[in-house]
Amino acid sequence: MPLILLTESPVFCFSKETLKNILRKIMGKNRGPQAVTASLTRGLTQLGIAFELNPPINTFVHPVEIVHVISGIETLRWAIEQKKLGRIKKLVAGPTIVVSPLDHDAILASQEIDTILCPSQWVKDYYESKIPECRDKIRVWYAGVEIPEDYKKEASLGDGRDKKCLIYIKNDSYTNTDELIKSCTALGIKTNTINYGGFGRNQYFRDLLNSDFLIYVGKTESQGLALHEAWARNIPTLVLNVEKWKYKNDEWSDPLISAPYLDQTTGMFFKESDNLKDTLLEFIGNSRQFTPRDTSIRLFSDEETTKKYLKIISTHQLTSSLEVL
Repeated sequence: MPLILLTESPVFCFSKETLKNILRKIMGKNRGPQAVTASLTRGLTQLGIAFELNPPINTFVHPVEIVHVISGIETLRWAIEQKKLGRIKKLVAGPTIVVSPLDHDAILASQEIDTILCPSQWVKDYYESKIPECRDKIRVWYAGVEIPEDYKKEASLGDGRDKKCLIYIKNDSYTNTDELIKSCTALGIKTNTINYGGFGRNQYFRDLLNSDFLIYVGKTESQGLALHEAWARNIPTLVLNVEKWKYKNDEWSDPLISAPYLDQTTGMFFKESDNLKDTLLEFIGNSRQFTPRDTSIRLFSDEETTKKYLKIISTHQLTSSLEVL
């Protein structure tokens, strides 16, 4: 029996969540849950692993070996009930279901869930602090991205002259955007600014290919797929590091909270208090060490991240039923 992936409950096929997903697809806005699902299904296909995505309700007439709920609160509630009824043997949940594991009456702490996936180490640490009884169930798994054939061949920024920078604004509380643009201009760097929610993926990809580097002004990221998409196109990134996350009454700090997978091969962090011109000069001076596309191919392709996914599943003894196509 193939692996079952769910983002929609078989009995809620026309839910508000489903209709929103259809609308986002039409508009070309690929949110995190859709991007995660797309990466996993591409990776499973590339590796020849049989799976079904959102199959019909009659799939569950007989007990199903493995069900993975990638997203959807109602979907997870439905799957938990099926597990209680003995129709699902092993249940995997995440990584795009809740923000906090205490959301929705701490649904992730349900004893029916065998494995909880979260997209980065800081999220795992946070989850464990909130539901310590589930510590042995929680595993880090991050989604991959497609590695395109069209990409920026040269990642080195040279002396910074006649270079182009894409500024991605996701943090509406950041007050230094104008100063950031002025600092780029003073170094002969042309800028193009885009704002989160105001563009589609194809536009973002076109803007990346017309840029030499990306300045990412976000808040916090559980994974940061937009950064991964830049790295796959050989675009190094300079990322605002806020180091602190607030959600409802919670607060969490981590040095990588703004970009969990940023390292010396993909770019640098900067702080709001930094001298922006000096930071840009340092970034440009370090540019020869940046090899973002190589890092993407090695760690963040759909195939590589899906291999990690299967390894996680196998540690919980779920792969006995995974069928190769």
